[in-house]
Amino acid sequence: MGGSYRDRPWSRIQVQTMTFLASFPDVSTIAEIVVAALVGAGVVLTLFLTVRRFRARLAQLTGERDAKERLLEEMRKLEKFRREFVSNVTHEIRTPLTGIMGAVDVLSEDDSLAPEDRAAMFSVLKEQTVRLDKLAQDILSLARIEHSEERGRRDFVVCDLSDVMKNVFTLMRPKAAAQGVGLVLLRNDRIRLACDAARIEEAVQNLVENALRYSGSLTIELSLESDGGRARISVADRGVGIPHEHQSRIFERFYRIDKARSRQIGGTGLGLAIVKHITQLHGGEVSVTSEPGKGSTFSISL
Repeated sequence: MGGSYRDRPWSRIQVQTMTFLASFPDVSTIAEIVVAALVGAGVVLTLFLTVRRFRARLAQLTGERDAKERLLEEMRKLEKFRREFVSNVTHEIRTPLTGIMGAVDVLSEDDSLAPEDRAAMFSVLKEQTVRLDKLAQDILSLARIEHSEERGRRDFVVCDLSDVMKNVFTLMRPKAAAQGVGLVLLRNDRIRLACDAARIEEAVQNLVENALRYSGSLTIELSLESDGGRARISVADRGVGIPHEHQSRIFERFYRIDKARSRQIGGTGLGLAIVKHITQLHGGEVSVTSEPGKGSTFSISL
């Protein structure tokens, strides 16, 4: 009848199946394997989550440490700035006070002063008092501007910058003429933007006063023009210029190129710092381009 029992195809498949099942673990062994696998997976997952939490905590601690270090560094900078500021203010106040005290001593101790000498002493008193008052005003103005910057407070209204330029020109032209300097308003575009008009006027006036005081130029030119969607205010002179090594620092408080000459002519050393902070309050930039012997141009971009 055609071969043995094991030679039949269906029988061979049956035998192979039974052999495979006989070699396979029983149900309880399978369960144990599954449980062991699940436990192993749980252990791995737990280790993974623990490592991730550890890394996150480490990053947090590192961030906190870095933040503390940055805070300490800022505090050290502020303390250094405070000491330097107090030292500078004390030094600046001492000069006019010395003049005032000297004049008062002479007037109080010598009743026999000639009228012209007495008038000279009163002139010293007035000059040094005005200088002291100007220093106090500049310090207070700078403090108010910085306070507004820190608070992010900008009480701006839309104004016409051309009116600001006209006001500065009208106010400063007689002062310039008294010093033999011609003040010229070269260009005055009508530009409207949100700003503190009084502060912008103060900044431009400071730039003109700076040019009158230090440049030695016989002409000072003012201009306001639109420049790529921004307003550009410029104050240019044809005076002595600024040495290149000083140009990056002239907007610092109390920084002077010629300290002796600056004190002699009555500068407080705060005018350009005020210009910088007023410009920053408006989200703008202030810059200077200068060539020694050819003059300087100060620009405010808003």
